[in-house]
Formats: sequence, structure tokens, C-alpha cells
Amino acid sequence: MKTFKPCIAIIPAKDFQKGKSRLSEVLKEKFRINIQRWMLKNVLFSVTKCKLIDHTVVISDSLEVLKIASQFKTEGIRSNSHDLNKDLNKGLECAKMRNAKSILIIPSDLPLLEKNTVTKIIERGIKLSSVMITPSADGGTNCLFFLSENLPILSFGKNSFKKHWDGYIEKDIDIDSYENESLSFDLDTPDNLKKLIECKPNLFETLTLEE
Repeated sequence: MKTFKPCIAIIPAKDFQKGKSRLSEVLKEKFRINIQRWMLKNVLFSVTKCKLIDHTVVISDSLEVLKIASQFKTEGIRSNSHDLNKDLNKGLECAKMRNAKSILIIPSDLPLLEKNTVTKIIERGIKLSSVMITPSADGGTNCLFFLSENLPILSFGKNSFKKHWDGYIEKDIDIDSYENESLSFDLDTPDNLKKLIECKPNLFETLTLEE
């Protein structure tokens, strides 16, 4: 079995002022900001508590995001490129400098993410010696785990799941889909928000406390 240590996680995160605009019809700005802050902390907790991950890198154009990330003892990279794939390539360069043998790319806005889920996708990738990918509901990529020798051509954005999948198939590299609600559930629309509140009925009380 090929070594996967050290394993480095890369988390891209937008400035809270710019995110979740599709929720503006149902959430005031302060709640949109608070919910993004809460999701970031949830992802940071889940990732940094995973014992299989040795180091975490957060990439953002926001000083507030990087300040929160530092509270979880992560490395922060300031980037104003406004291009997710360019930002992630900076993260890959950082991982390379740290001699990463495996890399997990995961977004900052997964409200149902749990530590055990992070552990399971890495364990499955190790067991199968395979790239692991989790699709989002709209055909995007919500999580990508791979050995550093299997670096992808980053294609985050529209239809990125298919682009990442096809890219690995063309290189004859094993890839497997890992579908799990805590990884695949996104908070982008009013319907998503309704479902989240059903899962976490005390959410708005929590967000009010974030004020």
C-alpha cells in the first residue's frame, strides 16, 4: 500500500460578504454572514479533528476568514485572484512544499459535515488505492481526495464532477464516487435552507448567538 502521510487538507473560503447571494430573498445579510461563519467553523472543526489529516491550509480573500482559520491552528493563504482553481493551485503548491503524499480538497460551506465523514472518505481512498470524489447536487465537486502523484487538472465550477472524473479516466487512474449527505449537501437555495433547518431546528438560535 502506498503511503498517504503526510495528508494535507485544502479549504477554499470566500469573503462572507460575497457568499450565498441566492439566499438573499429569504435571509437578511447578517444571517447570511453568520451562517457562512458557522459553516466555516463546522468544516474547520471536522477537518482538524480528523486524525488522518496532518495539516490544513485555508485559502481566502478575507482577513476575517483567515483569522477564524488561525483559531483552529491552520495555515492561511491570502488570495485575491477571484478564481477558485487558481486559489486551489496555490494550496497545491503549499502542499508540495510540505511534501504531502495525499491531499483532500473540501469547501468551507458544508453545513452537515462531520469528522467521521472526513475520516471515512480518506480511509476508503486508501483502501481502494483510488481517487475519491463526492458530487454536489448540481454536478459540481464537493470533495476530492487523491495521492499527490495523481494531481488533477483542477476544474472546479460548472460540471466539475464530470470534468474531474473524465480527466482521471483518460489518465487510466482509478477513481471512485463517495456519496454521503454530509459531504454532498450544499446550502445554496431557499429549499436547501428549509432542509437544513429540518436537520438542525436550533440553527437560527445559534446564528443569533453568532451576532
